[in-house]
Amino acid sequence: MSNDLKELKDTVSGISTLIPEIYFDIICRFTPGAITLLGIWSAINLKLVDFQKFNFLGTLFLVILAYATGLILDCFTNMITSFLCIPYGWKQLHKRVNDLNVFSEIKESSRFKCLEEMLKADEKSKRAILDWLRERARLAHPYATQIMPKINAEERFAKNLGVGLLFTILVLVCSYILHYPELFNENCLFLILLILLKKLYLLLLMFICVEVLLFLATMDRIKRTVARTVNWFLETESKNKNN
Repeated sequence: MSNDLKELKDTVSGISTLIPEIYFDIICRFTPGAITLLGIWSAINLKLVDFQKFNFLGTLFLVILAYATGLILDCFTNMITSFLCIPYGWKQLHKRVNDLNVFSEIKESSRFKCLEEMLKADEKSKRAILDWLRERARLAHPYATQIMPKINAEERFAKNLGVGLLFTILVLVCSYILHYPELFNENCLFLILLILLKKLYLLLLMFICVEVLLFLATMDRIKRTVARTVNWFLETESKNKNN
């Protein structure tokens, strides 16, 4: 009986460890990849995808391709958004440390002094410090261990989907030009762009609105993640003292 209970406990523990990884893949890779893939597919054909034409193998292939697209988006996202997200995250770290500086109990802790030393780092070290803080909090704080993968996935979901929509807009414009080659009869590039805006302004307006919302969501998620990470980082010291 004890062996059965131990086996059940190990199984449940394995599932609980696996679920955050599944969340991460579904939220930040598969979902943006699927939306981007369907958007590009529709943009190339200038019509929506007909899902009734897909059989089981076709659907399975689409799922695998969507995940692969999400992985590619993840790579591009790191290159495209780092110039904006890293400085913003660093600014939020500064703000959080300054806000907590008024509490004498926190101010005297060794972890808080460590944070103040980190803020003196040079430009090249900012990304590494932000990543280290997240990983340190995730490993040391029991609640962070469960929730941090989901928080990171949500942040990267907004980034990846935003980059995916940018690629979709580019494909849509190129596809429209290829479907209507008479546009090249115009000698002026400005006239070509004007015609494209006139034909596609509703779609482009929708994409722009979604991009703005995703940008705001990304900034809000970075702000909240930094605040939580600092709190978890400081809480681990107080818990260690109590123990």
